[in-house]
Amino acid sequence: MELRIMMVVEEFRKKLIDLGFDKVYVLKREPSCVIYIGIFQNRELIIAISRGTTSLYAKIFLADAILSSHLQCNYIKYFPIGLYVFSDNVNDLAKRLINKALKIIRLQKTS
Repeated sequence: MELRIMMVVEEFRKKLIDLGFDKVYVLKREPSCVIYIGIFQNRELIIAISRGTTSLYAKIFLADAILSSHLQCNYIKYFPIGLYVFSDNVNDLAKRLINKALKIIRLQKTS
């Protein structure tokens, strides 16, 4: 089981890079989720990915919106900033996250 989870973690990281992230690092692995930091269009983004009962879900937001001491899955889940995506598989989840990352960057430019 642990090996399968590690494969999904690495597959997701590689897929984000294939889709346009410059770098993606695993910050923390918890039983309920994995937290990544990625660089996309010169912005640092936090991504927390979890498995629900029927699908995968992830939350994405700018890294400077949160204190590093709060980079914990339970905190991020209820953190009021960020966008969620849901999917049945890792590849689709990564594609949807790219769209949300673009939206976050556009919103930052207009504020």
